[in-house]
Amino acid sequence: MSILGRLFGLNALHNSGFALALAQDGEFAFVLFQLAGTLTILPQTQEKFLTLVVATSIAVTPLLIVLYNRLIVPKFLSVLPDRSFDSIEEDNPIILAGYGRFGQVIGHFLNAQGIKTTVLEKNPDQIELLRKFGFKGYSGDASRLDLLHSAGAYKAKLLIVAVDDPETSLEIVRLA
Repeated sequence: MSILGRLFGLNALHNSGFALALAQDGEFAFVLFQLAGTLTILPQTQEKFLTLVVATSIAVTPLLIVLYNRLIVPKFLSVLPDRSFDSIEEDNPIILAGYGRFGQVIGHFLNAQGIKTTVLEKNPDQIELLRKFGFKGYSGDASRLDLLHSAGAYKAKLLIVAVDDPETSLEIVRLA
């Protein structure tokens, strides 16, 4: 699975999580083992052993993923360099703060209407994804007054706050 992750260009952190999630056997193996036992392709002891292996992998994988998220991911994240925020080079009438699920729906709708929008997103990975699809977005924390100012919030006609965290959303609204 690790090789497949590398082919898709996953970094070490994502690749290890990908390999761990795909390492689990599926429930269909139970059907196959039972059929193989019925047709006497597999001896009964081997069928029972393989069924135990599949059941164990199904039971243990969620626990391993929890451990992965609690122990491995923080270690990788602690060694990542801090990313600097982008400088904003456009002055659009609408600023979209947050590009999660809700922000994406709004962004796609505005784009389809031909409305120019400045997208601000704190998660640099979201901005990379946005750019891969040919759209423009800026990595930055919209709860910072200097970023809102450089995005042109003082003369924007509309500020859409689509940030997941309610406290951060209220902070952005207060600043605006």
